[in-house]
Amino acid sequence: MEKIIFECETITPMFLGGADGKPELRPPTIKAAMRFWWRALNADKPLKKLKEEEAKIFGGSGKDEGRSVVVIKILKKNLTFLNKLLPKHEVDAIHKSSTKISILNYLTFGPCTYEKGKGYYFNRDYIQTGSSFEVLISFKEQLISKETIILLIELISYTGGLGTKSRNGFGRFNLKIKNENYISSFENLLEQIKERKNQQSNYTSFSKDLKIYSLNDNSFSTWDKCLGKLGEIYLRGRESLDIKHNYDNRQYIAAPIIVGKGPSSLKSLIERHAKSYFLTVIKADSNYLGYIFFLPYNYCSDHPELNNILKNYKLNQAQLKSNFDSATAKLNTYLISKMGVVI
Repeated sequence: MEKIIFECETITPMFLGGADGKPELRPPTIKAAMRFWWRALNADKPLKKLKEEEAKIFGGSGKDEGRSVVVIKILKKNLTFLNKLLPKHEVDAIHKSSTKISILNYLTFGPCTYEKGKGYYFNRDYIQTGSSFEVLISFKEQLISKETIILLIELISYTGGLGTKSRNGFGRFNLKIKNENYISSFENLLEQIKERKNQQSNYTSFSKDLKIYSLNDNSFSTWDKCLGKLGEIYLRGRESLDIKHNYDNRQYIAAPIIVGKGPSSLKSLIERHAKSYFLTVIKADSNYLGYIFFLPYNYCSDHPELNNILKNYKLNQAQLKSNFDSATAKLNTYLISKMGVVI
């Protein structure tokens, strides 16, 4: 077995589950993220071959599928837990210029809860920035190369993060390889993902339609200022898609959209849809850089409730895909007007 030790330092808060209310960094969390990004990199493979190779590398419970050839251990942890509110970066609420919201509360909605009379608070602890941990990854190089292992961890570090709200920029960390001169490089990562020229898949993946946007004033002194700016642009972009009390386009960016209470509170076609946009913060020396990745796919083609969606709303798959493409194209146009284009 080949081995690599990654030294990691959190640069945005990390929201992970734990039995006692404390965040717990566990190997399965890292392996699940590695699976996700391995699929995203290999979407050009036929589905049958993709599943076979994935099972050989990461394990599976099906016939002729065995244990993973990738073994992960957390060697050291120096983690600080907090549950206090994140720094305030207030912006006007959607369609309500007289009301202010904290953009970081908006981005962490879920772990961050609002209760009348109590206000906003975190319902569980999170791992604070500046925490550190070491990850040992052992693997069989005959089935997965060292270069691929490094690339997957870089994708988690730069693009996907770990834990809840990772698509909103949380769970990011810097990394380097212990006892080696190799230092992770965002530029090197960009060169490798630019090579993916395949068509869109039925799931989130790299393709020829990948878009990456960067903040124009791309140098911030703190992570929260950087993520706050990304969040404001994303919020305003979503807001620009529809007129007040209309959700026709916004529902294709992310779901659910819930307005009010009761049986009619759901305003989106489906109850759950993770957005294809990844807000991300990268630390470069003492500065923080902000990016938004857009990884499009064939919208909801594999959704378990697809037939019911099509039947209930008198749509077909082509119309769903067209609506998704139209909504994301509008949001991308807005992002281009506010950000630089990397890819």
